[in-house]
Amino acid sequence: DMPVFVLDYADSSDKALLQRVYDRAWEFGFIPYVSNKMLDQVFVYDIRPQTERGAKIGKEMSAYGDKPDPSTDPNNLALASNGAVVEVDSTFPNYTKTPLNDGYRNEPTLTWDEIAWASGLIGDNHWAEIKLPKQANIGRVDIYWALDNGQYMTSQECEIQVKKNGEWVTVQKVAEPEGNKELSSIKLENPVQADDIRIWQNSGKGPLNYPNPNIIWIAEIEIYEAQ
Repeated sequence: DMPVFVLDYADSSDKALLQRVYDRAWEFGFIPYVSNKMLDQVFVYDIRPQTERGAKIGKEMSAYGDKPDPSTDPNNLALASNGAVVEVDSTFPNYTKTPLNDGYRNEPTLTWDEIAWASGLIGDNHWAEIKLPKQANIGRVDIYWALDNGQYMTSQECEIQVKKNGEWVTVQKVAEPEGNKELSSIKLENPVQADDIRIWQNSGKGPLNYPNPNIIWIAEIEIYEAQ
């Protein structure tokens, strides 16, 4: 019987996100308000919840709603459920490497630390490595960039590297100068036999829409054999 007010944050220009924020709180029986990212101002929008109030009270949920089952695509060689192991050079506080190959892309019902990995800010270069359970003829690498405050944290440049004779070799470079792109799908010009692949980012080549472009911020890495 006690009213609960919730304060979320969202980009004021993203009306779809604002509606989702209102609808999500309403389903839990909460009274929604929206702030900026610093949570130091409260705004009132001409938005009304479109969901049933209290519909999810008492149900087991993730922080942001129903948590769907992860992808178990047998063709995605990078999935942890298919035997792949991920390693990273560093991790931003409160993040982990697990989301990189857990089968979730930018799933809106997951929290920021569940959906993506972010590197540390210090250091010359950053990387995320996927160790496959066996060699495969790699033909495509998909990188789903993390979503933060309504924008995708797309790196300006990165490299696809494979390990050959104990040394890392760049097989293709990726450039996304316009940024704010959810997916970089890289079809290798020359498919390569490998069981160890990594995404490499040189210093300062991270997202331009983040204050420190030394970061690399990825929601999911997927790897597929050449067709």
